[in-house]
Amino acid sequence: NSPLRGTGLVVDLPEFGLEEVQRFVKYHQLNWESNQVEDLMAMLGGHPYLLKTAIEYFKMHDITLQRLLKVAPTLEGPFSEHLLELLNILRTDLDLKTAFRDVVMAKKPLQLEPAIARRLKRLGLVKLEGFCAKPRCELYRQYFRVTLYEK
Repeated sequence: NSPLRGTGLVVDLPEFGLEEVQRFVKYHQLNWESNQVEDLMAMLGGHPYLLKTAIEYFKMHDITLQRLLKVAPTLEGPFSEHLLELLNILRTDLDLKTAFRDVVMAKKPLQLEPAIARRLKRLGLVKLEGFCAKPRCELYRQYFRVTLYEK
């Protein structure tokens, strides 16, 4: 019920490409080989917030990139608060939770009801390919496969 509701413009920050991530890493004075940047992108995609968080964490802790990638999808990793926030959102909406669980468990992009797909995209959890959705990054796939799994 905010008087500002409906004002402003929501802007989707585009994913970084390989060259942008390489520049980003270099800007932060990390002398990584291209395969290290590719390994980081294999986990995080070009997600600007996740990349920023990873670089800051890497610089502040005495940790190898491989260790960072291993702990990334766990509560021990630098993304735990972000991942828990998303998990709490999903747990409050059974339709979103079920749909996203199906997406992370699927081996290929999955067709979803359009309104659900749009809501998951707005949360930044999925990329859309036509009428199908896939996890935005491997970090989300790995974390939510564990946390949304139901026996």
